[in-house]
Amino acid sequence: MLKRSHKTRNRYIFTGLILLTLVFGGLFTAFFLSRQTQDVRNQAAVDKGLVKIAVTPNSQTADGQIKAGEPVLLDISVNTGGANIDAV
Repeated sequence: MLKRSHKTRNRYIFTGLILLTLVFGGLFTAFFLSRQTQDVRNQAAVDKGLVKIAVTPNSQTADGQIKAGEPVLLDISVNTGGANIDAV
């Protein structure tokens, strides 16, 4: 039978205890976080849809058509209807 030194055996025991601690810590963390409620309110919503956003091309061509892959300038209009907004 193969005999291992005390140092090697202690290293295996120590490594096993560390791995066991990590597994139980991960399971506890997963269980704890899965029990917490999440805030899923519609925070970006505006009552009655007051904010209107319009995107129109600003580029003018001779035939009124925009070709695929061609750069286009856009005008972006935002009508807040009196609602306060922070960003678009």
